[in-house]
Amino acid sequence: ARVADVGCGNSTLPLHLGSLYESVLGLDREQHTAETMRTQHGSEHRRVAWATCDVCDADSLASACPQGLADLVVDKGMLDCAIVEHDAARLLCNVRSWLLSPRGVYVVVSFRKPELLVPILSCPELGWEVRHTALRLPGVEQQASVCVMRRAEAAAGGRPPDEAVVGRHIGAVVDRWYREESPLLTAEREQQLRVRWEAALARLSLLASAAVPEGHLPLREAWELMLTWEERGELPADEFAADVGEFLGRAEAAAAPGAATLCLAQALAYLQEQA
Repeated sequence: ARVADVGCGNSTLPLHLGSLYESVLGLDREQHTAETMRTQHGSEHRRVAWATCDVCDADSLASACPQGLADLVVDKGMLDCAIVEHDAARLLCNVRSWLLSPRGVYVVVSFRKPELLVPILSCPELGWEVRHTALRLPGVEQQASVCVMRRAEAAAGGRPPDEAVVGRHIGAVVDRWYREESPLLTAEREQQLRVRWEAALARLSLLASAAVPEGHLPLREAWELMLTWEERGELPADEFAADVGEFLGRAEAAAAPGAATLCLAQALAYLQEQA
């Protein structure tokens, strides 16, 4: 079987796959990745090759490998990144219509909750049968998910998926997830934020140089208090600043996020709107 490891980075996973399958191609959009891995491992692993390619870009993918190359596509974290970068529709459509052979299998290893991941991958436009398995990794508290996708019989030999349709489906799933399954503002979270906000204000009051309005925190500190680690990964500080600037209707918040501030009432109102 022929294998493609998408978003492989500097992982040694392609080397392990190379001991099991006839050929393995590691694909990553960073040019230094392919060069480094070839230099370090190319001579000792004849079954494994690396190429620079943005799998989310159809032209880049087509230039790196022929259509239907892979009987198995392994995705260890790339879909997670693509969801954050709003590129999941392009990734899934390109895997489905270009990278996979007609009877190929797509395996996604993810730290996303299955309640979010499985509905995304079950988009009717992609025509996949989806099987999910929970995976507990040694030394890792958070449970991972393994999803295995095969083309459904009804979709075999059909037209390529419509990227716009897939994009709308993913957007609806993500919106529902954050609205119903993982809302940004719950009663418990509001209480925790109130306590942490007061503590942060107390620390700030001890700094003579902290010239911010009473009851306000610098936007960067507010971002760290308001969002979880996972949420901050999806909404970096600069994008948060732009979001808050739009929410407040103050252009200076987006233009100079380091100088902008938020009070608790504004923070709660922002989270309520996102929910």
